[in-house]
Amino acid sequence: MDWWAFPANLFVGLNPMKTWLIATVIAVLVTPGMMYLIGFFFEARLLPLGKNQFWGFMPGDAFLGIGVGGLVGLSTLLRPQDEIWLNAWWIRVPVTAGLIIVTYVLRIGEQNGYPLDVLGSPTKLYHDFFLFGVYLWFIVSIALSVIGGVIMGSVPLGLFLLALVPVVVWAGLVFFVDAQRGYSKMARYAHVVNSVTLWQNGWQIKHYEPWPIDKIGR
Repeated sequence: MDWWAFPANLFVGLNPMKTWLIATVIAVLVTPGMMYLIGFFFEARLLPLGKNQFWGFMPGDAFLGIGVGGLVGLSTLLRPQDEIWLNAWWIRVPVTAGLIIVTYVLRIGEQNGYPLDVLGSPTKLYHDFFLFGVYLWFIVSIALSVIGGVIMGSVPLGLFLLALVPVVVWAGLVFFVDAQRGYSKMARYAHVVNSVTLWQNGWQIKHYEPWPIDKIGR
């Protein structure tokens, strides 16, 4: 496979089950794992769970990680002849550019939904630029390659649909469950204003009050 099949071409020929397990662990560490670590060390807090947290994030991102691991595992089944139009540069380059544009448009749009201090918090920066940018690009790129493999017959359709099940669960939590629960309510707990690092706070956990609604856009 050529460069435009990256990153799926990194996994071609590897052991599917081992690759799935390792990729799943790494994906869950990327999110929600890293978000909790960044919140702990760079915001001196324990990210909330339960009623004050987006369920699309926790446990949603864990389900997403299982799905991503499944897609990476399936990419091991791809063959060089699977370089169909889904892997062509004239598809990949616009898709990548589109994801970058979407990331920055969402970032700009969030100025009307979050206090400006929140947009600069470590967890928000990681979420917006790494997860929306790099991680989303990785997921879409792998998915395009695997879809190409399904069309060419190297990837079983049933396994592909099975890998999508946890992704559908994640999407349901994000777009339906959290929408019903109210995005703005949980956003006040998900990210904080005037954050301090754990060492700046004397290696103590800091209690943050949810930011007031009237700080949005300020």
